[in-house]
Amino acid sequence: MFRFKTLFGRMLASGNDAAIAIAEHVGGNVEKFVEMMNAKAKEIGAYNTHFCNPNGLPADNHYTTAYDLAIISAYAMQNEFFREVVKTEYKEIPWQGHEWNRVVKNKNKILWQYEGGNGIKTGFTKDSGKCLSAAAQRDGLQLISVVLCAPDMFKDCMEL
Repeated sequence: MFRFKTLFGRMLASGNDAAIAIAEHVGGNVEKFVEMMNAKAKEIGAYNTHFCNPNGLPADNHYTTAYDLAIISAYAMQNEFFREVVKTEYKEIPWQGHEWNRVVKNKNKILWQYEGGNGIKTGFTKDSGKCLSAAAQRDGLQLISVVLCAPDMFKDCMEL
């Protein structure tokens, strides 16, 4: 159940608290999880990436490239559960201690605005601007586009 709720909270609602919870659950603590992230990035060929945290918030020596994000995105899309999460438009999640459930909406407009759109993740910080790793599948061909610091990230990814 942890995996289910937390990943939807992280990937659809951009929950930074969910990123920390995932890191602690999987790695035992944030530092160990970040080590695991960096090792996996290198293993799959994302050589121009270095993570300092699991949520993508600004930090010294925390960096990546559009190319590396495309590699990471393509790798992640090989996982069936990941694909299911990132293509979900809305998800109702039980909210402990409340009489109602929480509903999260995916921030990725590619799902609604682009034929075959099936993921992946939006991002924004003051330093990096609007960023998007987008995925679409048509005629059995899965494609990924990544834009960084893009004033119109959805339009830019659709044009790519």
